[in-house]
Amino acid sequence: MKRILSLTLLLVMLCMCVPGHALIERNEYLDVAFTCLEKGNPFLERYNELTGADIQPIVDCGVPYFFGGQNVDNLFKVMKLREDSTYGKTGEKQLVGFDCIGFTRWIQDEVGDKRSPSLYDMLNKWGQYGKYMLNDLKEETDFTKVAQQLQIGDFLVGNIKGRHILMFMGTLRDYGYTEDTAGDLGEYLDYPLFINCGNDPNYIARTQKYLEENDKAYADPNRGGVTVSIAGLTYEGAPHMRDDGAKPFYYYDLNGYQVSVYDLTVATSFRYWRTVESDKTR
Repeated sequence: MKRILSLTLLLVMLCMCVPGHALIERNEYLDVAFTCLEKGNPFLERYNELTGADIQPIVDCGVPYFFGGQNVDNLFKVMKLREDSTYGKTGEKQLVGFDCIGFTRWIQDEVGDKRSPSLYDMLNKWGQYGKYMLNDLKEETDFTKVAQQLQIGDFLVGNIKGRHILMFMGTLRDYGYTEDTAGDLGEYLDYPLFINCGNDPNYIARTQKYLEENDKAYADPNRGGVTVSIAGLTYEGAPHMRDDGAKPFYYYDLNGYQVSVYDLTVATSFRYWRTVESDKTR
């Protein structure tokens, strides 16, 4: 009863904090994607509280990053890293999770969308895939306007020393955050947030705990996984940086949760991508 009352009180407070702004609504893309976040993730908790959903993590540690991870049947098996993986040393064995496009394609499978092509094709093949590319939005430098025009489930594909794909999930304001409750990000309530499977050194401790609790302590911890990033900010401007993961991890502190920066100013190319209605399979 106490928990029900506390959740009700929090929901009332969230609604009062953002007058005139529609909070996040339940969405099938988020229902699927958020199952891959870790237990206690603030966005997952707020999503459930605001929408009445009861989305639970697949596993408490969150779904880890594993280069080449594109088969859901292999999740949480222990396998040797590919030699071309940058998420560990050659010869290491890690939990199988998703890689970035494995994650987004799995979401597409679950919601009934046609799978997107390779990241190279998404970035470069205008003639074949132009109908999906939001090219007008690509030139927009006011990221509050970018967030206003994106839809939940749209993708951001970029190349920053390697191609990566992220899925738009809304803004901090959509999840009820205010300047007083958003920590380092109080000035950026209306910037676009993206859920993605990539670099996040917080997975090191979480997957190590999972391995120890599941008789797999012989394996090595993962250096990334499904996480939340913000676009429109720069690595240089980030107040925090960690270098204990797969690569430098630039982030803003959201009351203890580390929101990483996806810096489009250093991307050699990027595009926004939207699935068209004719490509939905149901």
